[in-house]
Amino acid sequence: MTDHGPEIEATLRAWPASFRQLLAESGALIEAPANAMVFGPGDPCGGFVTPLSGVIRVTQIAASGRAITLYRVGPGDSCVLTTSCLLEDIPYGSYGYAEGPLRALALPPDLFHGLPDRDPAFRKSVFAINSRRIL
Repeated sequence: MTDHGPEIEATLRAWPASFRQLLAESGALIEAPANAMVFGPGDPCGGFVTPLSGVIRVTQIAASGRAITLYRVGPGDSCVLTTSCLLEDIPYGSYGYAEGPLRALALPPDLFHGLPDRDPAFRKSVFAINSRRIL
C-alpha cells in the first residue's frame, strides 16, 4: 500500500472514491525530473497514469522533424494516449515529457483492464476527460 492517500484525496477529487482508493492501495509512484522522457514511441504502456503534481507534455514528431505538442496532462487528468494504449493493448505512438518535476501514480495494466466495465463512475470520468480533449 502506498502512503499517498492524503495527496490522492486532495489532487484527484474529481475521480470516483473507488478509483482513488485503488490508486492509494496499488498505484506505482512515478517521479521524473524536468524534461525527462516519461514514454516514447514503441514503449509498452506501464499503467493508467494520473499526475499528482507537475505536467506531462504529449508530443508527436511531424514528417518535417518538428515536434508538435498534442496536449498536456496535469494533476487530476488522464492521458488520452495512455488510455487508448491500455484499451487496445498497443505501445505508445508519441512522446511524453515531464514539464518541470513530475509526481504521478500509475495503476498497473492488470488492475486497469476491466475497471471501466466494473466501475461505471470510473468509466464516466475517463470518457469525460477524453471528451474534453477533443471538444
